[in-house]
Amino acid sequence: MKFVQTFVLVVAVLVISAGGASAQSYDDAAGGYVKAGLALGWANANGVISNNPAVFLAPDVGTAVGFDIVAGRRVNAWLAFDGELFYVGGADVKTFPYLLQTGSATNMGVTGNVRGYPLGAFAPDLIPQWIQPYGTFGMGIGFAEIDNVPEATNTFGATNELQFLARFGMGVDVLISDHWGVYVDGNYYITNKEVITGIGTMVFGASYRF
Repeated sequence: MKFVQTFVLVVAVLVISAGGASAQSYDDAAGGYVKAGLALGWANANGVISNNPAVFLAPDVGTAVGFDIVAGRRVNAWLAFDGELFYVGGADVKTFPYLLQTGSATNMGVTGNVRGYPLGAFAPDLIPQWIQPYGTFGMGIGFAEIDNVPEATNTFGATNELQFLARFGMGVDVLISDHWGVYVDGNYYITNKEVITGIGTMVFGASYRF
Protein backbone atom coordinates (compact mmCIF):
# COMPACT_ATOMS: atom_id res chain seq x y z
CA MET A 1 0.00 0.00 0.00
CA LYS A 2 2.86 2.42 0.79
CA PHE A 3 4.26 1.78 -2.70
CA VAL A 4 0.92 2.61 -4.37
CA GLN A 5 0.36 5.77 -2.30
CA THR A 6 3.84 7.11 -3.05
CA PHE A 7 3.46 6.35 -6.76
CA VAL A 8 0.13 8.23 -7.00
CA LEU A 9 1.53 11.22 -5.09
CA VAL A 10 4.59 11.58 -7.33
CA VAL A 11 2.47 11.31 -10.50
CA ALA A 12 0.18 14.07 -9.22
CA VAL A 13 3.11 16.39 -8.44
CA LEU A 14 4.64 15.91 -11.90
CA VAL A 15 1.36 16.55 -13.68
CA ILE A 16 0.69 19.76 -11.72
CA SER A 17 4.25 21.05 -12.19
CA ALA A 18 4.17 20.63 -15.98
CA GLY A 19 1.04 22.65 -16.68
CA GLY A 20 2.77 24.73 -19.38
CA ALA A 21 3.59 21.80 -21.62
CA SER A 22 0.32 21.78 -23.54
CA ALA A 23 1.99 22.25 -26.93
CA GLN A 24 3.44 18.72 -26.87
CA SER A 25 1.46 15.85 -28.39
CA TYR A 26 1.70 12.21 -29.44
CA ASP A 27 2.78 13.40 -32.89
CA ASP A 28 5.95 14.80 -31.29
CA ALA A 29 6.87 11.63 -29.42
CA ALA A 30 8.49 9.41 -32.07
CA GLY A 31 12.28 9.06 -32.05
CA GLY A 32 15.12 8.08 -29.78
CA TYR A 33 15.15 8.87 -26.10
CA VAL A 34 17.11 8.42 -22.90
CA LYS A 35 15.85 8.46 -19.32
CA ALA A 36 17.60 8.58 -15.98
CA GLY A 37 16.06 8.66 -12.55
CA LEU A 38 16.30 8.00 -8.86
CA ALA A 39 15.09 4.52 -7.97
CA LEU A 40 13.68 3.23 -4.70
CA GLY A 41 13.51 -0.53 -4.33
CA TRP A 42 11.88 -3.14 -2.14
CA ALA A 43 12.93 -6.80 -2.39
CA ASN A 44 10.65 -9.64 -1.37
CA ALA A 45 12.74 -12.18 0.55
CA ASN A 46 11.28 -15.59 1.23
CA GLY A 47 12.31 -18.68 3.17
CA VAL A 48 15.50 -19.61 5.01
CA ILE A 49 18.88 -18.14 4.05
CA SER A 50 20.87 -20.53 6.24
CA ASN A 51 21.42 -24.28 6.39
CA ASN A 52 20.26 -24.18 9.99
CA PRO A 53 16.44 -23.98 9.89
CA ALA A 54 16.36 -22.60 13.46
CA VAL A 55 18.32 -19.47 12.49
CA PHE A 56 17.74 -16.55 10.10
CA LEU A 57 14.20 -17.30 9.04
CA ALA A 58 12.22 -15.01 6.74
CA PRO A 59 14.60 -12.04 6.28
CA ASP A 60 12.99 -8.60 6.38
CA VAL A 61 14.48 -6.33 3.68
CA GLY A 62 14.15 -2.54 3.97
CA THR A 63 14.12 0.20 1.33
CA ALA A 64 17.02 0.35 -1.14
CA VAL A 65 18.13 3.44 -3.10
CA GLY A 66 19.82 3.64 -6.48
CA PHE A 67 19.30 4.61 -10.11
CA ASP A 68 17.54 3.58 -13.30
CA ILE A 69 18.85 4.32 -16.81
CA VAL A 70 16.87 3.68 -20.01
CA ALA A 71 17.70 4.15 -23.70
CA GLY A 72 15.37 3.33 -26.55
CA ARG A 73 13.26 4.41 -29.49
CA ARG A 74 9.64 5.47 -29.72
CA VAL A 75 8.40 3.92 -32.94
CA ASN A 76 5.11 5.78 -33.11
CA ALA A 77 2.42 7.30 -30.90
CA TRP A 78 1.71 4.05 -29.04
CA LEU A 79 4.81 1.78 -29.15
CA ALA A 80 8.43 1.97 -27.94
CA PHE A 81 11.32 -0.42 -27.40
CA ASP A 82 14.12 0.16 -24.91
CA GLY A 83 16.80 -1.30 -22.70
CA GLU A 84 17.11 -0.67 -18.98
CA LEU A 85 19.83 -0.84 -16.34
CA PHE A 86 18.75 -0.53 -12.72
CA TYR A 87 20.55 -0.69 -9.39
CA VAL A 88 19.15 -0.42 -5.87
CA GLY A 89 21.32 -1.06 -2.83
CA GLY A 90 21.95 -0.36 0.82
CA ALA A 91 18.74 -1.96 2.08
CA ASP A 92 18.88 -3.15 5.68
CA VAL A 93 18.29 -6.87 6.17
CA LYS A 94 16.96 -8.07 9.49
CA THR A 95 16.63 -11.79 10.03
CA PHE A 96 14.26 -13.49 12.43
CA PRO A 97 14.40 -14.35 15.26
CA TYR A 98 17.52 -12.21 15.81
CA LEU A 99 16.47 -8.80 14.51
CA LEU A 100 19.64 -7.11 15.82
CA GLN A 101 21.83 -9.01 13.36
CA THR A 102 21.60 -6.74 10.31
CA GLY A 103 23.10 -7.06 6.85
CA SER A 104 22.54 -5.19 3.58
CA ALA A 105 20.92 -6.17 0.29
CA THR A 106 21.67 -5.11 -3.29
CA ASN A 107 19.70 -5.78 -6.47
CA MET A 108 20.59 -4.87 -10.03
CA GLY A 109 19.47 -5.93 -13.46
CA VAL A 110 19.41 -5.39 -17.21
CA THR A 111 16.17 -5.78 -19.17
CA GLY A 112 14.89 -5.41 -22.71
CA ASN A 113 11.40 -3.93 -22.82
CA VAL A 114 8.31 -3.21 -24.86
CA ARG A 115 6.50 -0.04 -23.81
CA GLY A 116 2.93 0.63 -24.89
CA TYR A 117 1.00 3.91 -24.76
CA PRO A 118 -2.67 2.89 -24.92
CA LEU A 119 -4.10 6.40 -25.16
CA GLY A 120 -1.85 7.10 -28.12
CA ALA A 121 -3.46 4.19 -29.94
CA PHE A 122 -7.10 4.48 -28.91
CA ALA A 123 -7.93 7.80 -27.25
CA PRO A 124 -5.23 10.46 -27.71
CA ASP A 125 -7.56 13.31 -26.70
CA LEU A 126 -8.94 11.71 -23.54
CA ILE A 127 -6.47 13.73 -21.43
CA PRO A 128 -3.98 16.48 -22.43
CA GLN A 129 -1.51 14.88 -24.85
CA TRP A 130 1.57 16.10 -22.97
CA ILE A 131 0.58 13.58 -20.28
CA GLN A 132 1.29 10.12 -21.73
CA PRO A 133 0.64 7.03 -19.55
CA TYR A 134 2.27 3.74 -20.50
CA GLY A 135 2.62 0.12 -19.57
CA THR A 136 5.86 -1.87 -19.75
CA PHE A 137 6.75 -5.54 -20.15
CA GLY A 138 10.31 -6.81 -20.29
CA MET A 139 12.69 -9.68 -19.60
CA GLY A 140 16.31 -9.76 -18.54
CA ILE A 141 18.97 -10.86 -16.08
CA GLY A 142 19.45 -9.70 -12.51
CA PHE A 143 21.89 -10.09 -9.65
CA ALA A 144 21.06 -10.06 -5.93
CA GLU A 145 23.44 -9.99 -3.00
CA ILE A 146 23.10 -10.02 0.78
CA ASP A 147 26.18 -8.96 2.78
CA ASN A 148 27.15 -9.25 6.43
CA VAL A 149 24.51 -11.78 7.44
CA PRO A 150 26.27 -14.69 9.23
CA GLU A 151 25.62 -18.11 7.73
CA ALA A 152 23.80 -16.69 4.72
CA THR A 153 25.64 -19.03 2.42
CA ASN A 154 24.53 -22.20 0.70
CA THR A 155 20.80 -21.66 0.27
CA PHE A 156 21.41 -18.15 -1.03
CA GLY A 157 24.34 -19.23 -3.17
CA ALA A 158 27.26 -17.80 -1.15
CA THR A 159 25.24 -14.64 -0.34
CA ASN A 160 24.44 -13.88 -4.00
CA GLU A 161 22.37 -15.22 -6.86
CA LEU A 162 21.97 -14.69 -10.59
CA GLN A 163 18.33 -14.28 -11.59
CA PHE A 164 16.04 -14.34 -14.58
CA LEU A 165 13.74 -11.30 -14.44
CA ALA A 166 10.28 -10.72 -15.87
CA ARG A 167 9.34 -7.05 -15.61
CA PHE A 168 5.84 -5.61 -15.35
CA GLY A 169 5.40 -1.86 -14.99
CA MET A 170 3.34 1.25 -15.54
CA GLY A 171 4.13 4.93 -15.55
CA VAL A 172 3.60 8.32 -17.13
CA ASP A 173 5.71 10.60 -19.32
CA VAL A 174 5.16 14.34 -18.90
CA LEU A 175 6.44 16.25 -21.95
CA ILE A 176 7.70 19.65 -20.83
CA SER A 177 9.35 20.88 -24.05
CA ASP A 178 10.36 19.70 -27.52
CA HIS A 179 13.12 17.55 -26.01
CA TRP A 180 12.84 17.45 -22.22
CA GLY A 181 10.38 15.73 -19.97
CA VAL A 182 9.92 14.19 -16.56
CA TYR A 183 8.55 10.78 -15.74
CA VAL A 184 7.61 8.43 -12.97
CA ASP A 185 7.05 4.70 -13.13
CA GLY A 186 6.54 1.72 -10.90
CA ASN A 187 7.81 -1.77 -11.71
CA TYR A 188 7.77 -5.26 -10.32
CA TYR A 189 10.39 -7.81 -11.34
CA ILE A 190 9.50 -11.46 -10.83
CA THR A 191 12.55 -13.68 -10.35
CA ASN A 192 13.06 -17.41 -10.79
CA LYS A 193 14.79 -17.80 -7.40
CA GLU A 194 13.57 -18.96 -3.99
CA VAL A 195 15.15 -16.36 -1.71
CA ILE A 196 14.63 -13.03 -3.50
CA THR A 197 11.33 -13.83 -5.20
CA GLY A 198 10.59 -10.36 -6.52
CA ILE A 199 11.76 -6.75 -6.59
CA GLY A 200 9.54 -3.67 -6.65
CA THR A 201 10.89 -0.29 -7.76
CA MET A 202 9.61 3.25 -8.06
CA VAL A 203 11.54 5.59 -10.33
CA PHE A 204 11.19 9.29 -10.95
CA GLY A 205 13.51 11.32 -13.13
CA ALA A 206 14.10 13.22 -16.36
CA SER A 207 13.93 12.23 -20.02
CA TYR A 208 15.45 13.61 -23.21
CA ARG A 209 14.00 12.99 -26.69
CA PHE A 210 16.27 13.32 -29.73
